[in-house]
Order: sequence, then C-alpha cells, then structure tokens
Amino acid sequence: MPEMMVKLMHPNGFSRLSMPDDMLVAEVIQELIRELSLPIADHDGRQLCYQLGCKDLGRELLYDDTLANAKVPGDSSLILTATALAGGDGYVKAGRISIRSDSGLVLENIPDVEIESLMSNEVALRMTLHLYKKALWEVEQYKQEVTESRSKTWHLKERLKEKSVATVLLVLGQTAIGFGINVITGSVKQKEGWVILILGLAVSLVGLFISRPWSKEK
Repeated sequence: MPEMMVKLMHPNGFSRLSMPDDMLVAEVIQELIRELSLPIADHDGRQLCYQLGCKDLGRELLYDDTLANAKVPGDSSLILTATALAGGDGYVKAGRISIRSDSGLVLENIPDVEIESLMSNEVALRMTLHLYKKALWEVEQYKQEVTESRSKTWHLKERLKEKSVATVLLVLGQTAIGFGINVITGSVKQKEGWVILILGLAVSLVGLFISRPWSKEK
C-alpha cells in the first residue's frame, strides 16, 4: 500500500496529507472528520454529509472506492465539502454524488444559484474566503518574485558590463607589460620601458579590481 501525498481543501482551511492509496474514500472521510475536528451537524442540528472530490479528476469520489482504484494521481488537490441532511446516516448513495466546485457548490446548478442560498451556505462561504485569501497571497508572492527577478537581472547586466571592461583592461595591461619588458631587455631606452611596464601593471591591477567577486555573489 504505497503512500501518496495530496493537498486537501476543507472547511477549516488547507492541509497537506500523506495516506495509503488503498484506503476507502469513506475511511478517508471518517479520519479527516476526526483529525480535523470537523462538525457532524450544522447550527440547526441537521446532520452533515461529507463528500470528497478530486479537482484533478473533476469529480466526486465514490465512498466504496479506494484512492488507487479511483486513479487519484499523486499530489492531487482534494476537496472536502459538507451538505446538511434532513435525515439518514451521514452518507449518500454513490449514484447520487454530485460534482462540486472548489466552493462546495454543485457545478450543474451554478447558473441557478441565488445570493440568498449562497449566503446561507456557511461552508461554501468559508471555503470561498479561503480561496480568495490564498489567491491574494499567491499574487503577492508573484509580485515579490517578479521584483526580485528584475533586481537580479539588473545586477547581472551591470556585472556583465564590468566584466567586459575588466577583460579589456587586463588585455591592454598584459600587452603593455610584455611590450615594456621587451623594451627594457632589448634596447637602451630602459626608462621608457619601465614607464610602459608600470603603466601596464597599473592597468592590470584596475582590471583585476573591477573583476573581483561581489560580496553578494555566491
């Protein structure tokens, strides 16, 4: 029974879970209700029926099915929603399971949803609020990443310019050093040779200084 990681959106928020893929969906729901301390009845005392849907598959999972048999892929996004029942044992028959959206609303009935019914659906409102907050947080993260990327790009461009200048200076400096040595050793004009040699050394030192690693570079 391999372990699989999933992301779960539930009435209390978001969680990452690890569970065996041979667990029945009914068993998964029962454990989630217990571990997440989810209510089993609404404010009016009506029993809550929980359904587990897979966003990647686009459908609700059958209670008597396993995660493996349902072909739930690893790292999937699961959605746990609740519906108030007038009576019964807290589960609905497999053939009556409806596909639901992230907010807990039946997808087929979205065009007919009224504001009044939405306002009375506490679970849907709470999950929608969680989605909204998560979206805002993700937008802020994206903005921060874009800002950091632009800053890194600017620094890289500036560093490339400095490397180019340093390369030119090093080439000129080494050329001057070689020419100065030739003048010193090959003619009587040693004074001019020493001047050229010193200038070459100075230019090379400047190039080495410019090409030094930045403190922020890794």
